[in-house]
Amino acid sequence: MGGVSISTRTRTAPLYRLYALPDGERPGLVRVEKDGAAIECEVWEMPLERFGSFVSGIAGPLGIGHVTLEDGREVCGFICEATGVRDALDITRYGGWRAWLGAKAA
Repeated sequence: MGGVSISTRTRTAPLYRLYALPDGERPGLVRVEKDGAAIECEVWEMPLERFGSFVSGIAGPLGIGHVTLEDGREVCGFICEATGVRDALDITRYGGWRAWLGAKAA
């Protein structure tokens, strides 16, 4: 996507659980009140004029919300509705989507 680039790789604050959604193709990040963990993530830069069209293409149960990073910053990022993980696999222990994909492929 023109003008969109990765800014940094980092981790969330330890406030989240990560799920493999039932479609098997997408991760779902849910903020929790207890038993949260830091999850590997990427922060991307996107021109403001592209944001609306990007968000309109996001299929539920995912959406855009505020995600707290390990350094305390809040950024806009993918979050998942709690009802969206009802039949999902909790993959928090892998620490991130890419790590889970790697473990699944092994």
